[in-house]
Amino acid sequence: MKYFARPPGWLALMLAISLLLTGCNNEPQPTDAAGSPLSAEFDPENSKEYGIRGIYLGQGVKEAVATLKPAKYEFMDAETRASVSVDDLAQGKAAAAMGILVVDEAQLMLKVSEGKVTSIMVGGIPKEAAGKFQTNRGLAVYDSVDKLTELYGRTAEGQEMVYHGKTDQAVFTVSQGQIIGFRFDRISE
Repeated sequence: MKYFARPPGWLALMLAISLLLTGCNNEPQPTDAAGSPLSAEFDPENSKEYGIRGIYLGQGVKEAVATLKPAKYEFMDAETRASVSVDDLAQGKAAAAMGILVVDEAQLMLKVSEGKVTSIMVGGIPKEAAGKFQTNRGLAVYDSVDKLTELYGRTAEGQEMVYHGKTDQAVFTVSQGQIIGFRFDRISE
């Protein structure tokens, strides 16, 4: 594939105009998998807050995979190390499994327990694909810590910024003021 270092001038101008027109009039709101808007502020007790691209913790694995539409994926049983199908996972035939999914030429990982998504991990996303890997609240990989704070609220700053409720937590990995990866985990039922 051939990539341009910068777009031609007219293309950049058209892009800027379209961003101005749509950005000023139509600010998208964060949504859950069903397309319903999330609350204006981060709700740590809402499992739909803990996810990306419309999938979330506690969601059925079959629905999550259908939503992500991966080009390739494979799940492995945590005990037997055998490959497990999504249908078998959905029926609870594996107590716990880990899956690697290739979505938009980038990898993400899911942990599944009893047919439900219990962990979502995102990292190592190419910069040009960052916008395709946003949290359900709208934070993309490589966004700033300021954007994280705007969307999720304040928390202790460091190499990892953690937000949690009673059953779920979000961990955002920070490097040089940018979010370079995130993980959503179920911490209890």
